[in-house]
Amino acid sequence: MIRYKFFFLVLITTLVGCTRHKTTAEAQEVNPTVTVATFNGDSAYAYCQKQVDFGPRVPESNAHRQCAEWIINTCKRLGAQVSIQQAPVTLADGKKINCKNIISSITGTDSLHKVVVMAHYDTRPWADQDPNTNRREEPILGANDGASGVAIMLEMLRNTTGKDKSIDFVFVDVEDMGKRNSDKDWCLGSELWSQWAKESGYHADYGILLDMVGAEGATFAKEAYSMRYAPAVTSGIWHLAKQIGHGDIFRETTLGAITDDHEKVNLIAGIPMADVIQYDEHGFGYYWHTHADDMRNISTQTLQAVGETVLTYIMTH
Repeated sequence: MIRYKFFFLVLITTLVGCTRHKTTAEAQEVNPTVTVATFNGDSAYAYCQKQVDFGPRVPESNAHRQCAEWIINTCKRLGAQVSIQQAPVTLADGKKINCKNIISSITGTDSLHKVVVMAHYDTRPWADQDPNTNRREEPILGANDGASGVAIMLEMLRNTTGKDKSIDFVFVDVEDMGKRNSDKDWCLGSELWSQWAKESGYHADYGILLDMVGAEGATFAKEAYSMRYAPAVTSGIWHLAKQIGHGDIFRETTLGAITDDHEKVNLIAGIPMADVIQYDEHGFGYYWHTHADDMRNISTQTLQAVGETVLTYIMTH
């Protein structure tokens, strides 16, 4: 997923180590009365691999267009109603880029209550954090930063068709065009969608953003904007994670606020949206915004843990 995230250091607490092994106490806290939603990490991994196979999905590239069509066709095949939001967006330097958001809707038996789940499907046009300075102007594959969130959403969609919940899966575009140390040009697709939601009177009970959610050894802290604008959703997800045995990666700590798609949804659309994003005291991982963000770093176990936690929360709230 991620573009360079701009941090407002709001709340920082000490993180515990990033071990993947549950403690005895955590294992004992697993609540057997919680019905865990069906989610297949291997299937999510395959969805992730398919996107990476297209190559870097930079807006207006052939790989980007092919990936968008694949997402659309996959959503339709899985039984969703698909609509497209397409419009030019303007970068800070005046350049216009065509933005194509994909909205895939599942209408359940409970049509009065709706949840929105979001991830970006574009990838970064340059590897500004790569240790090889000669390759920093080349686009990245974005296996974790982009493909992982989309993969989990598609697997969630596969397991929600025909159920009670009404869910809009929003695959947003032009998220990762921002420059380092700047808060401009980030999240333009989610801004476009949020403006539409505000103007059209669109409503959802809450939202969840998935960003960089597939890496081996990833841990997830509560993000400060999420705790400010969507505290109930954020705390609920993290509490549920512990109940179903994923308290080892959903850490009970709060870190600084991050400029990400959920900020636009919270501030413009007025929908409380939590951000599930990999971040710890070491940052976003050594592969962030580098050419090392490829399938070698994607973990079926991480996809499984995040996917079944988020989907279980949605199906029970």
